[in-house]
Amino acid sequence: MRQPRAGTNQLLVAVIVGAMLLATSGCATSEREAKSVKVLGTDANTGPSFAAQFSDAPGAIAGMRGTSRLIELSKEFATRLKEQNAGLTELAYAGESYDATVITALAAQIAGSGNAAAFAPQINGVTVGGEKCRQVKQCLDLIAKGTDVDYDGASGELDFTSAGEPSVGNYGLVSYDDRGEVAKNTYLVIGDPKNAVTRSPPKPAGGSGEPLRLGALLPQSGALSAYGPAMLAAVQLAVRDINAAGGVNGTPVSLLEADDGTDAGVARRAVTRLLNADVGAIIGPGASGVAKAVLDDVIAAGVVMFSPANTSDEFTGYDDKGMYFRTAPPDELQARLLANIILQEGGKVVGLLHQNTPYGTGLATGIKQNLSAAGVSASDIVAVTYDPASRDYRQQVARLADLRPDFIVVAGYAESAEIVRRLNAAGIGPQR
Repeated sequence: MRQPRAGTNQLLVAVIVGAMLLATSGCATSEREAKSVKVLGTDANTGPSFAAQFSDAPGAIAGMRGTSRLIELSKEFATRLKEQNAGLTELAYAGESYDATVITALAAQIAGSGNAAAFAPQINGVTVGGEKCRQVKQCLDLIAKGTDVDYDGASGELDFTSAGEPSVGNYGLVSYDDRGEVAKNTYLVIGDPKNAVTRSPPKPAGGSGEPLRLGALLPQSGALSAYGPAMLAAVQLAVRDINAAGGVNGTPVSLLEADDGTDAGVARRAVTRLLNADVGAIIGPGASGVAKAVLDDVIAAGVVMFSPANTSDEFTGYDDKGMYFRTAPPDELQARLLANIILQEGGKVVGLLHQNTPYGTGLATGIKQNLSAAGVSASDIVAVTYDPASRDYRQQVARLADLRPDFIVVAGYAESAEIVRRLNAAGIGPQR
């Protein structure tokens, strides 16, 4: 199913979410009476890999809902991706990974160079204005004719802002049934493409034809490892498609793969290896915290970092010298969507349980700001942080149990499964 063009009116999300929630939530309970706590997950802890952690107790997440960073991938793309890696089950961020790779290649073709200083200024322009193109060969053929292109790919219509990020976010709102399976996934859009860049990119200075060398810095281990295989398969598929279409500047694109480990130390060592290999762009990393740990080194080397999964709002205004981009939308959009859900269902007391990382803190801050702006008392929005490396979340859960919230939002990675088990044990989880 193709997504409709997103968000010229931001009320669209509120209308869609409102209609869906009115159809599914039934009558609201009276204030604070024997309340049922509603648990919401976020895009880094929903999907098959999350549910699989409850194979011993599938009913433990029955009724839980959450956002997922997805549009409905085309069957053709999903099939081609699984031909690249037959073992894939989790496809989140695959479309974004494919598109980050293709956009980089198209920008390098326009610039006539695989040197980041030459092609980075062309990246935003590849995603907006010009003639629409969706296939790599189609886009490259248009560029060869001198035609300005507007690439829309596997992750939808991108329309980058001047900050090098999508102006529109495509999300799914998933809900789990008694078997621990996704009972429903409603696809929603939020944002406004009017925020996309309007200035034409600078005229290429006349490239010297350097080949494009890419590094893939993606989570093959660590807390986001469930997402890494599909992300890497998508980058590999994109490189295959680019080279089948003639490569960039008449030369095949090369790819060097590295594991970011969902860990700053692991990622720093991997970045050193990639920079020593003279890559022009790094596709990745996965986690926002990992990106923050290595971004300055990548910028200082004059190399583009293009993440398919970083969502922290910190990067929107980051002094990146025009060298950082992402196909994942900023969490400001996801925070707005989560706040809309809470408001539509009459949430008045909200607990935000989040990891102390740029991802978790950014989401919690954004949700709180949106709720406060809508009239929810600041004293009734309680943010509780935790260290994702810890396996003991009893203190944090106890604080929320004392709060007696209407909603709990869990903003974390793989450790979220253990947190949900703790919430259930305390009588404030999704299990009824």
